[in-house]
Amino acid sequence: MARPSHISRLPPEVREGIGQRRENGQTLDEILEWLLDQGFVQVSRSSLGRHVQNEDRLFERLRRSRVMADAVIRNDVDAQPDKLARLNHNLMHTAIFDLFTALESDDNEAIKELFKNPKTLEQISRALASLSSSAKTDAEYRRQVREEVEREVQAQAKKNIQANARKTGLSTETVEALMSGAFGVKK
Repeated sequence: MARPSHISRLPPEVREGIGQRRENGQTLDEILEWLLDQGFVQVSRSSLGRHVQNEDRLFERLRRSRVMADAVIRNDVDAQPDKLARLNHNLMHTAIFDLFTALESDDNEAIKELFKNPKTLEQISRALASLSSSAKTDAEYRRQVREEVEREVQAQAKKNIQANARKTGLSTETVEALMSGAFGVKK
């Protein structure tokens, strides 16, 4: 397995500083100068360049995943409440499939090393279980929100019907019929 880069061995706050400077549009030379000023002389321009390229590739993959999820949700007007959770689940399945496919290729030693660790499959399984659990939680939350909104609408309808019934002189039976029949409001 490859040795960790000089960048990956830096403290987290320094790696965050690199990311922030990159987001602010600083060049590699400006970031490298900042690192040297901080006393990190072991970092070369090429290792910083590789780090930035890897970060850029990762962010591009994440951006494409978000665009894909947004497009699926936006184009499916009748999407079920847990559509995004199911899409994430499918993306996870695809990622796992890609990992196993890469295992079969002869040229991807890093992924083969990854799967030598027995915890890797356990972590992937936990991720899938978490996705499934979050889909159930999301569906339950949406159901609860719908029920709360329905209760609020019914309470407001009842209040409005009763207020207007008094003004117009409707009978109690008529008011109850309106509330239960037209608006589904229970006594």
